[in-house]
Amino acid sequence: KVRRELEKTISLQRIHARIGQGVPVVALVFEGGPNVILTVLEYLQESPPVPVVVCEGTGRAADVLAYIYKQTEEGGNLPEGADNEIISTIKKTFNFSQSEAVHLFQTLMECMKSKELITVFHIGADRKS
Repeated sequence: KVRRELEKTISLQRIHARIGQGVPVVALVFEGGPNVILTVLEYLQESPPVPVVVCEGTGRAADVLAYIYKQTEEGGNLPEGADNEIISTIKKTFNFSQSEAVHLFQTLMECMKSKELITVFHIGADRKS
């Protein structure tokens, strides 16, 4: 909470007084645990929302986010059977129970409702998704 308040205060500072431009803010996901996914959802639901860059290939939360991003079709749907595979991956990645994994999966799907604000960058490659 303190971090978000500091970020908001910094973003409200004006870097160009004449045109009133504020400090741009972007979230960077590099590895991370399950709480990072909750933080990503908070960023995406901010007003105004904060864009998120996910660094695929760094492990754990970043890789799960990148995978679900790539699997999610227009309209926020997953291909048939993908949800069970993703829940299984969440269980293994974070050593979660079934109910914990389902809850985190639901949070990830909430994030995908703002997919246009997420960019996946593959570490070690010159391309982005």
